[in-house]
Amino acid sequence: IQPGGTTNSGNYGLKRPMTIDSKGNIFLAYSFWETEKFYPTDSKLSLTSAGEDDLFIEKIDSTGKLIWVKQIGGGQSDNLFDIQADPSDNIYITGLFNGDVDFDPGEKNFLLSAGGKWRTSIFVSKYDNNGNFAWAYNASRNGDLSSYGLGVDLATDASGNTIAVGTYKGSFDFNPGKSPVILTSPETIENCFILKLGGVTNAAKIVETKEDVSVFPNPFNKEITIYTNEFKANDRINLYSMYGHLMSSYDHLSGNKFEIDLSHLPKGMYVVEVINNNSKFNTKLV
Repeated sequence: IQPGGTTNSGNYGLKRPMTIDSKGNIFLAYSFWETEKFYPTDSKLSLTSAGEDDLFIEKIDSTGKLIWVKQIGGGQSDNLFDIQADPSDNIYITGLFNGDVDFDPGEKNFLLSAGGKWRTSIFVSKYDNNGNFAWAYNASRNGDLSSYGLGVDLATDASGNTIAVGTYKGSFDFNPGKSPVILTSPETIENCFILKLGGVTNAAKIVETKEDVSVFPNPFNKEITIYTNEFKANDRINLYSMYGHLMSSYDHLSGNKFEIDLSHLPKGMYVVEVINNNSKFNTKLV
């Protein structure tokens, strides 16, 4: 058998993400470009990418027979890094995409946007055992053209929640369209994220994400809001100039967010330090 992967494909000779369901069926997934043959004796089972790279998911039975193959993609480059089956034999994938992508491989559309041409989003999406669309989620770049991130690995827990891990550099909103959950890495360093998603409808909702601290908006105009799981009595927020001078300090914190009026500051770059639960979080403000 040749389950995807021709000389025109980026899969040629490479290890592909795979998973197995409770009945022994095998699921493969990866990216491809141009025309991909998934069953060489039947030209009807060829796919052609819409953009530079599209994604495929294929199901093969325990004897190696191809059951189905699905295509996901848009007009730009999309990449997939993991696929996992849960105990109910649903299928989850994660990776990154650029531009606009339809994550429903069926007749309907479920479009997610990375926010503009060649802007990158992190995605997690779910499908049933027949490849039918369930839901899709994306974490989008937070106004920073140099930001880059991707989903790397997936798992599900006993309650049906989805856990994703990956990397990001720059600033990402992990809860787009709702109360923002912003994580920002140092300018030249990739950070890791752990994301937990709950929900069984056509739109997953964020349950929790780590790091424990996020700052929104960044860049800011007049004020910022600092979010965390919970401020303790001894926690502190410090605001520094880029030269390391302490400009303001805030304590006696409570709740899970704290707003700071910065309208008096001249335009420039600053550093926020959050001392929370005996750990320190630092990020640049613009």
